[in-house]
Amino acid sequence: MASAMLILANIRDIQDLPDQKAICKTLESRLQDEYNEISSDPEAYIQSLDNIVFGSKNAESILRIANSWNDCLVHNLKQAIASWQMGGSKPEHQTYELVKAAMAADNTVHPYATRLLYNMYKAHNDDTDYTFSTVLSPEHLAHIQQHPDQYALIEVSVK
Repeated sequence: MASAMLILANIRDIQDLPDQKAICKTLESRLQDEYNEISSDPEAYIQSLDNIVFGSKNAESILRIANSWNDCLVHNLKQAIASWQMGGSKPEHQTYELVKAAMAADNTVHPYATRLLYNMYKAHNDDTDYTFSTVLSPEHLAHIQQHPDQYALIEVSVK
């Protein structure tokens, strides 16, 4: 069964490709390659890109998601803690969701995370390091607020 994941990606280095189809194809390839490289579960992979919202076309969506990104991580963690404390008929599922939420709040990537950031890190020599993370730093949030056109929201299915 596939899991839904939302990825907020910096796409500034591929925006100059000839058309939107080329951008989507390049983005899909990069996301799949990088995800496969970092995934701790060898059976987890990005199955499909289900929807892409470009900041150049819908800056409001990018800004709304970015501005609430870390709050959403905290909310998910609180919800997972509450669910775990209440117990229930599937404690292993509640523990699994708690682990995923705690990892996200700790900026640690889980193969079946609900949200990931992509390409949000600049190496010391100003080259871009293509990587995934979960916590949005104040510097990156400020960059998104100034340049929402350089970002995309991608809904993917992970299997």
